[in-house]
Amino acid sequence: MDYNMFWIYVLTQEELMAGEEVATCPSCSLVVKVIYDLEKFKAEAEELHTEEGDKEAVKA
Repeated sequence: MDYNMFWIYVLTQEELMAGEEVATCPSCSLVVKVIYDLEKFKAEAEELHTEEGDKEAVKA
């Protein structure tokens, strides 16, 4: 077995917002579970989105 190989596990912000919390290895049975507070994550994401909108308004 080649232990120098590695995999990158990706969960997008959209997947997290949808409640997805598990990423699986494409070549083995390893599972990575993200532990987070979904409601807090959604609130913080909305706050960041609102701040970005405010920045765009200032640029105009």
